[in-house]
Amino acid sequence: MIKRTITIVAVLGLILALPGVAMAQTATTTQQATRRIEAVKDRAQQSIDNRLDTIKRLRFHLDNGHATADHAATLTADLDQAEAGLNDLAGQIRSATTLEELRVLVPQIATEFRIYVVIAPKTLEVATADTILWAVDNPLTRVHDKLADIIDRAFNAGYDVSEAQAALQDMQAHMTQVEAHASPVPGQVIGLQASDWENPAKALLDQGHDKLLQAREELLAARVSANAAGDALRAALNG
Repeated sequence: MIKRTITIVAVLGLILALPGVAMAQTATTTQQATRRIEAVKDRAQQSIDNRLDTIKRLRFHLDNGHATADHAATLTADLDQAEAGLNDLAGQIRSATTLEELRVLVPQIATEFRIYVVIAPKTLEVATADTILWAVDNPLTRVHDKLADIIDRAFNAGYDVSEAQAALQDMQAHMTQVEAHASPVPGQVIGLQASDWENPAKALLDQGHDKLLQAREELLAARVSANAAGDALRAALNG
């Protein structure tokens, strides 16, 4: 009888203890869920901050480069829109209270803005193309015109400047190729938006990248030809 009584008491104790255990388990689960939610929010905010930093660097690049006024205005408007959208999304993520909400919101950091695969590449391609074209229209053209003037005067004075003339013609040909490669790029990519990924944005950006590489090669070749023209001219005048 005593043993039976002890058993009953033990069972009653276990039963009475169950709510407390359940409450403790619930509290632990809630804490874990809260910590997980905060961890997701922290990672999301870091991703947003990284993109905002990229936007800041792109603005600096535009402000300190040779992008045309029209191109700079268009690209700056795109950056402003992306920045505002990211800040708005950051607010929504901070206000979220469940993982289900975060599963919807967090992927939008990448899918709704495409900073790394569309906005940054197109901004840099336009700015680079404009800078290359500026280099052709300004310093290279000045060098070309100065060399042409000296070569003409030397020719009229009776010097053999045929080698210098040939190098100058090569320079002009490379400058023409620079413009042929770089000029179409801004028009092809500046209008791209996040929603254009992956088609047609990827192909157009890849094409723009390849054209700019070719333009840079021709730009370097134009400089080499300019140096060759100068060396040949000096040799003719000193010979």
